[in-house]
Amino acid sequence: MSTLPAIPDQRLATYPPRTSDQYVVTLLDGRPTTFDAVVKYDTALARAHLSLRDHECRMMVLPVNERELDNLFHFDPSLGDPDRLLVIRRLTGIVRDSKGVRARKDACDLLIKLGVLKA
Repeated sequence: MSTLPAIPDQRLATYPPRTSDQYVVTLLDGRPTTFDAVVKYDTALARAHLSLRDHECRMMVLPVNERELDNLFHFDPSLGDPDRLLVIRRLTGIVRDSKGVRARKDACDLLIKLGVLKA
C-alpha cells in the first residue's frame, strides 16, 4: 500500500484492507461516492487525498466485505435510489472488467441478490 501525506484536521478516515474485504467504498461527508473492488484500495485512497486538497469535506475510504457492503447500502431489490444504482453500475463494471475470478463471482452473487441477474 502506498504512503501518502497526512491530511490536516483528520478529514480522512481509513484502515488497511483485511483478507476478508472484497470491496472499497469511498464516502464523502457520509454519502457513498465511489465503489470498487478492494484491489483498487490504493487508487481510492489517492483519489480521496486529491479531493481533499481542493475541498473542505470529510472522507472515508472503507474496505468492506460483502456483509458490510450489504449493511452499508441496505440492499433492497425494490429500491431505485441513487446509492443502489451506483452499486449496480460498479458491480456490473467489476463483472465486466475484473481479472479476478473471485471478484467477478462475488459481484455476480450481489447482482443476483439485488434482483438484477437471475441465478
